[in-house]
Amino acid sequence: MKRVELSDGTKLPANYVVLATGSSYASPIKAIHDRVSSVEGRRNDISAAHKVLEAAPTILVIGGGTVGVELAAEIVGDWGRTKAITLITPNSQLL
Repeated sequence: MKRVELSDGTKLPANYVVLATGSSYASPIKAIHDRVSSVEGRRNDISAAHKVLEAAPTILVIGGGTVGVELAAEIVGDWGRTKAITLITPNSQLL
C-alpha cells in the first residue's frame, strides 16, 4: 500500500489518489478535447478509470469543494462501504 504525506507530516495510506481541484481538473474526470475525438474514445477513458477505482481498496480524494465531494459521493454510491475513502480539504469545512 502506498502512502501520501501531508504538509504537517501526517501519513495516510492510499492505493489510489484522486485530485479534485474544482473547475480546473484533469482527465479522466474531464475530457481532454484534443485527445478524445469521439464518444467511444470518451467511453473508453471513463471505463478505464472505473476499473482503476474498482480495484482500489482505499481512495484518497483531495479537494473538498463541489467536485471532490460529488466524486466521493459517487464512489460511495457505486461501492458503498466496500472501500475506505478519505476526503481532505485545506478549508475548515467541506464545500
